[in-house]
Amino acid sequence: MHSVGRNLGWFVGLFQAWILAGMLPTSAADAGAATLRYRFHKGETYSYVLERTMTMTVNTGVGDVSVRCNETVTTDWLVKKVLANGTAWIEQRTRRVQFATEAGPAGKVEYDSEKGGKTRGPANNLASAFAALIRNPSFFVITSDGRIDHFKLSVEAIDAIVGAPLSADDLFKQVELQALRLPAKTVVKGESWVDTHETPMGSVCTLLSKDTITYEGAIQRKGRPLQRVAIKTCFDLKSRAKNATIKRQASEGVVLFDSQAGRIVEKTYAFDFTTATPVNGQEFLQRNRGKLTLRLLGGTKSH
Repeated sequence: MHSVGRNLGWFVGLFQAWILAGMLPTSAADAGAATLRYRFHKGETYSYVLERTMTMTVNTGVGDVSVRCNETVTTDWLVKKVLANGTAWIEQRTRRVQFATEAGPAGKVEYDSEKGGKTRGPANNLASAFAALIRNPSFFVITSDGRIDHFKLSVEAIDAIVGAPLSADDLFKQVELQALRLPAKTVVKGESWVDTHETPMGSVCTLLSKDTITYEGAIQRKGRPLQRVAIKTCFDLKSRAKNATIKRQASEGVVLFDSQAGRIVEKTYAFDFTTATPVNGQEFLQRNRGKLTLRLLGGTKSH
């Protein structure tokens, strides 16, 4: 469903550009079965705000260096077409992007697409890329069980991200963060399913994530029944040098899904893991931690 690696894509690139290159809950109230499926209708619009806070701390051998980042992205999903099996063609419009980064000697940089203004260094390229995304919608396909496919950017957006610590794969993973992989069949309270992902972390290793997703039953939110789903992630590393390991980890979250409307209402997730790599007889530690919140804004609109 949602590997934490998706939180780290452009963030890792920004970190490397600045530092390395330069140097959830209420109790379940219903034990009944639930059929969890996205239910799209042509002409509808779903609006989401995705908030992420991330900190990456690297032990350089002479001290710790940290990069902190806060990001808020507001997007609209316009349903352009729906097949009989529930698969939908979505046009995604990025409405607003806000981010703030603090990277040691590089200082603090803030950006808000609604206010404009120039940023410094790699963040300026990132701001230009986000501006191109706001001007140009992206497109993707989502199945009724939450699988994202056929992600497509405009030519202008592709050109804009070339010089930024951001890739088309990072943007694809950001879309995946707004979805939930759903089970193939009806589930009962306590039943689990698994989703796995691989995410490159720089050029030295790949982060492997295994999400165990568990249906925890129905709850009430403002008089409406919602399905509570828990996520617990286990990480591993596939290192080219075959010596990098996960030293510590604790990552979990909660999704509130509206099975009647067929959409996510809210997602919260927190991750914290440390990688260890031997370098010249010393242990090189990198701690990655952060939080994610996804919220549905208002209701569904028709266009």
